[in-house]
Amino acid sequence: MRKQRKEDLERHVTEVNTLLKKANGEVSEGGEMTENGDEEDEWEGFKEPGPEDINRKEEYINEDKYTTVTIEKVGISKEGFSKAGEDSTEESDDDKENNTEAVHGSKKRVWTKEKPRSGQPKKKKKKFRYETKAERKVTRLKQSAKNRAQANARKGK
Repeated sequence: MRKQRKEDLERHVTEVNTLLKKANGEVSEGGEMTENGDEEDEWEGFKEPGPEDINRKEEYINEDKYTTVTIEKVGISKEGFSKAGEDSTEESDDDKENNTEAVHGSKKRVWTKEKPRSGQPKKKKKKFRYETKAERKVTRLKQSAKNRAQANARKGK
């Protein structure tokens, strides 16, 4: 009795496995399993559209101001943006290091115990002083005149 149940269970397991594989498309019509079932219908993702040339210039009008906008295609990578015509592989790592050194000045300075600018005299700090009543009045008049002129320009007078 145990032997019969064990055989029934094994037969049932094989039937379920074949049905599952048939549903996944891994079994041929004759009930035989294909050897390369995974490679036949493997999904490779969406195809990216080909490069589209979108370099153009457009003019926009915004409140009587003409603005020219240039639209260019750029590539995005871990290193940053690159324009469509550029080849980022031209520069080697050594060239990039030399460029960064040129931008940041000289190489790293050797660490010493003395301060780097100890020979130069320190600049004196300008002492803080409150404005007098007359100075405050003059700055207030200047600001109000400036604001009035900007308001008239906005209104179009």
